Amino acid sequence: MAIVDTQPRYNELRSTIAGVTVEGRAHSLSTWFVLALRLVVGFAFFYTGIEKIFGGFDAQSYLVNVAATNGNPLEGLFLWMGQTPWFVDFVNVAVL
Repeated sequence: MAIVDTQPRYNELRSTIAGVTVEGRAHSLSTWFVLALRLVVGFAFFYTGIEKIFGGFDAQSYLVNVAATNGNPLEGLFLWMGQTPWFVDFVNVAVL
């Protein structure tokens, strides 16, 4: 005969930093929530990484257009960086 435990289980947490101890209990369902959150965030990072690698990423449009639209005092520098082919190639590799 199987025993069915209907009481919720808790994870006991205890941490001591600089002589101060904090204790708490987390519900057992919090583990599943953290797992789901990690899977969703992991998929989001994986998908955007694959999209960036296979989608033809180019930083030139950002360098040329974004600084000018928000009144950046370094607008001229960003414009130069976006119009210099070797620098755009470097940024594309560095960002990727």
